[in-house]
Amino acid sequence: ELQQSNKLLSTFLQNELDVEQVDRVGLVDVHTGLGPKGFDTIITPNDEKSSYIDRDVLVSILQDDNLDIEKRIVAFGKDSSAASGYGDVVGTVEEGIGSLFSNAKKAILLCQEFGTINPIFVSQALREENAAYWHAPGKRIEAAQRVRGAFYLHNDPQWKADIVTRGAD
Repeated sequence: ELQQSNKLLSTFLQNELDVEQVDRVGLVDVHTGLGPKGFDTIITPNDEKSSYIDRDVLVSILQDDNLDIEKRIVAFGKDSSAASGYGDVVGTVEEGIGSLFSNAKKAILLCQEFGTINPIFVSQALREENAAYWHAPGKRIEAAQRVRGAFYLHNDPQWKADIVTRGAD
């Protein structure tokens, strides 16, 4: 079942567009949490031949003389990247919303993941919040605040500047 945000986006797009007539589409699902702090990783579907991505177009858009673009674009589940551990993920926004545009001849649907803190601490915050939800409801707010702190570095102006700069690039 779709999450509420995806339901709302899907309904909006279907109400505002003739989705069957769209021949080019781009969607960037922005995340924070995993990967090197302040650096973005472009995560594509597992199958590089997926109908949800035109890799040549993506590479031309993201080309940067100062970066090896191939280090920045990875597939879900690729080892040693912000996408590791996601190899068996199904139901991504790219797949769900992308399926609305099945007639599109050109599609760039991807996830842009901005790193925050060490993934071990991200995982720890998520586990603690889950434990509080199920076993210590009185500590849920405190645990939820730690999760927010793992995904959004509120008191780190350099991280915020890096995210804005890399997102705009």
